[in-house]
Amino acid sequence: MAASAGNTIEVAGLRWEHEPLLLHDRASNAGDGVMGIHMFEGKVVEFDYDRSVLVIHDSMPESLDGFVRVELGRAGPLPTIPVTFHTGVATVTGSVIIDTGATAALFARRDFAEPLGLYGAMPKIGKGRQTGIGRGSLESDLVLLPMMTIGGIEMRDVPIYLETANHETTAGEGAVLGMDVLSRFTMVLDMTNNVAYLKPNASIGDPFARRSTG
Repeated sequence: MAASAGNTIEVAGLRWEHEPLLLHDRASNAGDGVMGIHMFEGKVVEFDYDRSVLVIHDSMPESLDGFVRVELGRAGPLPTIPVTFHTGVATVTGSVIIDTGATAALFARRDFAEPLGLYGAMPKIGKGRQTGIGRGSLESDLVLLPMMTIGGIEMRDVPIYLETANHETTAGEGAVLGMDVLSRFTMVLDMTNNVAYLKPNASIGDPFARRSTG
């Protein structure tokens, strides 16, 4: 992996100076690059998936009618959001990283899933393998979560990936919330005050895709 410093980046009239860039030897699945979340510090970032529009605000929009307010946390520099899992055995809540680069609904590492009792609590419906930038990958079990809630908003029959319990890889931790869930909302992230505002869009009740290798 190569690195460079002092770069200028421009996107739709926005300009960032003196930015570092990393060049990976493996491309991401769907894009030419990844913008780090630090580029939006101090901004209000709006994701409107109905219109396929990303809006960068200097301050909060005037109207947030119909939006639900959710306090965010941080996992290092990354924003996290509380997600509640209704497994049919128990109801548990964990802080999950918001990952607009992930395609699935949710992927949980072992250190996240075990303390919440997620292993063995839901029916297994397949297997998966998670990849990203870089050459590594992780095997996982695909299980069917009866219900997930975020900010009190319900989503049912959500296929989620749990890292295989006996996987030998220990790098990385936590859980990530991917586009199969995020694209069901208009989402406004206030990166200064660590608050999210969510409004379900027309796809909130659509069946979830079940991406599985078996």
